[in-house]
Amino acid sequence: MVTARNSREDVIAAAGRLFAARGYHGTSMRDLGRELGLHGSSLYSHVTSKEDLLVAVVERGAERFQASAEAALTSSGTSLERLRSLIAGHIDVVLDHADEAKTFLDEAGSLDPDRRAVIVRARDRYEQSFRDVLAEGAREC
Repeated sequence: MVTARNSREDVIAAAGRLFAARGYHGTSMRDLGRELGLHGSSLYSHVTSKEDLLVAVVERGAERFQASAEAALTSSGTSLERLRSLIAGHIDVVLDHADEAKTFLDEAGSLDPDRRAVIVRARDRYEQSFRDVLAEGAREC
């Protein structure tokens, strides 16, 4: 095994890749260690648990989606133009940050109830952006 010097960022990125490809429950810390060229115990110098990695990846996905929505909502233009921006931003996040997006969309249910509630609120806030723009467009018609 090649010994590599990895940062916490490297560990989170690798976890995102594996969670997206194999699912949270299909990924072990040993798998993650192999991906990074680390012994399993070395991972714990970067994180406290596999669930903490899931939280980090899911939070990043939520933050990326919300940032794209905020950019669209603060842009000038009609509600149709903002809706187009929301859709384009969503697609950009999915394409440019596929691992985080997939993990956010598919694996948040694996979080403990308290952490899941935080992510559900973030998801609801993001989805509300679309509902608001659609309602504004309906009023404009």
